[in-house]
Amino acid sequence: MRRLPLQAITLPVIMDAPNDDAEGWIGMPTPRGHSLRSVRTIKGEDILPLRGRSRPLDSAIASLRSAISLRDPKLLKVAIEAAGYLTAIPGATTEYDWSDMSLKKLMPAARWEYSFLMSFALRDVKIVLWSPENGIKPPALAMYCPDNASASFTLLAVGKLSLCANKKCRVPFTPSSPRQIYHSEQCGSATRARRSRNRTGRS
Repeated sequence: MRRLPLQAITLPVIMDAPNDDAEGWIGMPTPRGHSLRSVRTIKGEDILPLRGRSRPLDSAIASLRSAISLRDPKLLKVAIEAAGYLTAIPGATTEYDWSDMSLKKLMPAARWEYSFLMSFALRDVKIVLWSPENGIKPPALAMYCPDNASASFTLLAVGKLSLCANKKCRVPFTPSSPRQIYHSEQCGSATRARRSRNRTGRS
């Protein structure tokens, strides 16, 4: 039987907001019943740089995205190994055979690691039915994020946000094209210069 093509559904990403800044509301279940929360939609420019425990996770995810986009075997190996160091996440220490460095072997491994880490990063995101404009518009599906980190990873997953591939930057930004992996020309130049120094053996 012929399979139907996959259909993508784009949902708004929403977070809690003060009443004065709210664009709608949602009813969230609680142990004692439910609560009414004021929310607003979130865009890439609203995201703050990640800190604390989210930093290693976003670093590994950004490295995987960059390596997958560039299809570079050496970068793919480094990114896959970095993802495996996140031992606090159960199952993230998968062993790989590095004797075969072909893209045919490395790309599926990198995509699996990326899928695993993103699923972990999105664990607290909920699909909800919200009331835009405080009930003026009909209820609609949205992705509710409880904090800045989950909103950042959600926008990253749906392609509306990217993390700068410069490992010393990692600033969230909205890419102007699917191939843009650095948030500025300076970050791209700095990364290429660092790789060139590493290749020639200079620190």
